[in-house]
Amino acid sequence: MWDGQRPCDRVLSICRAKLKTHARDSYNLFLAIHPHPVRRFGGRDDPSFVNEGELGGTCSLQLFVIRCALYAIRLKFRYNPPMILSDIDIKKALKKGDITVDPFDPACIQPASIDLHLDKHFLIFDTQKNYVIDPKKPMDKMMKEIAIGKDEPFVLHPGEFALGMIYEETGVSASYVGRLEGKSSVGRMGLLIHITAGFLDPGNKLKMTLELHNAANMPILLYYRMPIAQMAFEQISTASEHAYGSNKKLNSKYFGDTKPRASQMWKNFK
Repeated sequence: MWDGQRPCDRVLSICRAKLKTHARDSYNLFLAIHPHPVRRFGGRDDPSFVNEGELGGTCSLQLFVIRCALYAIRLKFRYNPPMILSDIDIKKALKKGDITVDPFDPACIQPASIDLHLDKHFLIFDTQKNYVIDPKKPMDKMMKEIAIGKDEPFVLHPGEFALGMIYEETGVSASYVGRLEGKSSVGRMGLLIHITAGFLDPGNKLKMTLELHNAANMPILLYYRMPIAQMAFEQISTASEHAYGSNKKLNSKYFGDTKPRASQMWKNFK
């Protein structure tokens, strides 16, 4: 009945041959969280650990395989572990509309991210008229806007801070999040693209704000639409009950931004 194979080898053979890819993954998860009666030994399943008394013989072992397969399929649809999307899954999510990038260039897809570029709008603190940042007070009037042309660079001096913006409008559905990360070539110039805020919330769609800081010892020239960052995407365990911007109680301050805005921290003190 088992064609000369060891029982546990046959168990794995049936599951791996008959189940679809998603079921196989769930079956492996099943073995990880339910190791008895088929237990791991030395990196593989060892037949000496199969409790024949509890299973009632080979027929019961076959029944166990069938039940395990059905359980694996149910488990797959109930449990979606968070994971960073690969280039293959990014393309699938783009096609389904779970991820949006506008404008989108397929050449910008990296192994596990999408390359993004710098917009022309910047905000800097006006230090001639202001001397302290008070989080309890509005800061919009403390900053002045600078817009650069196609061939005109924005100059960021050593130790200086400026708000910039991503050229592309990026968005995710309620089932995904985005993480804005720097590019290696940008970091090697001493440029930090964000200080703390690189998180794209579920349901948000906007031009991500950059918190630019020059950590080098000489000025850095920044050009319109130069490669500046990359966005990685993750699927969360379940879709958010309240996506970003969908509920006033969430106090979603930056939903749908298309230009850099000063900190709205003061609203938290109201």
